[in-house]
Amino acid sequence: MPPAPSPAPAGPPAFATFARELVERRKVFASNAHHLDWTSLLETHLIPFFGDDRRMSEFAIEDVGRFVAHMKGLA
Repeated sequence: MPPAPSPAPAGPPAFATFARELVERRKVFASNAHHLDWTSLLETHLIPFFGDDRRMSEFAIEDVGRFVAHMKGLA
């Protein structure tokens, strides 16, 4: 008999939690260098910009544009 699935979270996950979990799950599909690059981008740029506890349900497409402008030095 397969193990029971983990219970679903009570609400939308926080960005940092979701992103870190996603990067870790993708680790098996990437080289070590690629995984380190994604981890660095996440911890150095994405999480500081968007915040540790912002909920995924709070994001809008404009937030992506703001981040891109920030990275290009336009904001």
